[in-house]
Amino acid sequence: MRAADCAASLARWSQRDPFGQILAAQVEEWRAADDRTLEMRLKRPFPLLLDAPAKPDSNVPFMMPERLARTDAGTQVSKVIGSGPYRFMRDEFVSGSRVVYMLNDRYRPRDEPSDWASGGKVAHFPRIEWHILPDPATAAAAL
Repeated sequence: MRAADCAASLARWSQRDPFGQILAAQVEEWRAADDRTLEMRLKRPFPLLLDAPAKPDSNVPFMMPERLARTDAGTQVSKVIGSGPYRFMRDEFVSGSRVVYMLNDRYRPRDEPSDWASGGKVAHFPRIEWHILPDPATAAAAL
């Protein structure tokens, strides 16, 4: 992941996310000073600068290659690239019904304890399947 990837990803995210929009109103420029240095040049001080992109709940700013992050913010990114402990299995995906992830054998967790949304993430399961049950009564009965 390069700083240019992060700058483009944050710029894209900030067009859709309400907190990102507040941040973007204060950002003069998102740029990569070099491959490892991301700069967010502000118009004026913004005390929540670190809180906006660091939020671990809905609509987090996922980092993606710059070529994908340049996709219009209103258009779904069609290519999924992951670097975490699991790989998305596109060939087993059934929209509205099932999502499958397999253990990524190339993933190496950081050598530190896990602490909610940070730290080393150890994958304990070789396969994860999410079965989507949109009907609340069916979901309750399945439990």
